[in-house]
Amino acid sequence: MPSCATDMTFDEIEFLIKELKLVCPRSQRPWEWTTLILFILAGQRFNTKNWIQFKKKHDESFHKNLRSAENGLSNLQIKEFLQSRIETEIFQQNYFFYFQKVAPQDSFWKSATSQRWKHIPSHALESLQAWALKKYNLILSSSIISPEEMMNLQAQGQRIVTVFESKKDLEQVHEHHRDAFLFTVHDLEHANHFFCKPQNHQQQKKLIELMKSTFAQNTVFRSWVAQDLQKEFDYLISDMNTHPWHMYLTLQQLLLKSHKIQLGHEQSKHLPFHDELQFQDKIRHLLSQWKMSYPPNFDSKFNQSLLE
Repeated sequence: MPSCATDMTFDEIEFLIKELKLVCPRSQRPWEWTTLILFILAGQRFNTKNWIQFKKKHDESFHKNLRSAENGLSNLQIKEFLQSRIETEIFQQNYFFYFQKVAPQDSFWKSATSQRWKHIPSHALESLQAWALKKYNLILSSSIISPEEMMNLQAQGQRIVTVFESKKDLEQVHEHHRDAFLFTVHDLEHANHFFCKPQNHQQQKKLIELMKSTFAQNTVFRSWVAQDLQKEFDYLISDMNTHPWHMYLTLQQLLLKSHKIQLGHEQSKHLPFHDELQFQDKIRHLLSQWKMSYPPNFDSKFNQSLLE
């Protein structure tokens, strides 16, 4: 909870967000909205003037890649908005340093995402820029969606970016011990993992489509996942944006663990021969549904099959 003299309460942050809706069309420029909320939360979270670090040199190409994107609100507009709505001491401590360093007439979101932020990886900021350039098909949400909903979106080549707005959500610690700030950063990181490499993106999308067509829409395959491992399965289908072969191996390992649970075997021990054959039959059946050979080809061949 905010406690210092230069902290806002969560009631005050909620009010600030409501006021922000009057000047920033979040549905039209969701990347700008997300940048603004992160900016406000970062200032409160780190409570120091240099939580945003400025790159030493900008040449003529500054913002070159972003020129085609809409500018939105200027640094001056955001400065005046914050100055008129929060206490002077809070503004001076947490936000003034940024506005000292940037050109008043420049686009706020372009300037802010072109710097280094404390505890925000550069590829999370790159996701905001790629969103604005329509390279990443992202959807803004103010609440957490279910793993199944995220799976369905990813199967369509989309992902959610969650930006909390209510006091309840802002002050809560969410799954994996993430506060509101880190939850949004996490979504932006995974957006980058999902979209940044076009071929990998298509492979992830295809594999998620296949998992959806079997485990989400077929009760037989769904029954293969032990109830005790549902959270692991939910993570796989919704939040494991990585190398497709690694995703498949994770699925296979999860199914093996489920098989052992359902047959009453210890996880640390090898399956008896007959039960091992039964498990291999399951994998063979799964891959036949996916129109893939058994045993599965390793790494690059498996990935290539997802593009065919």
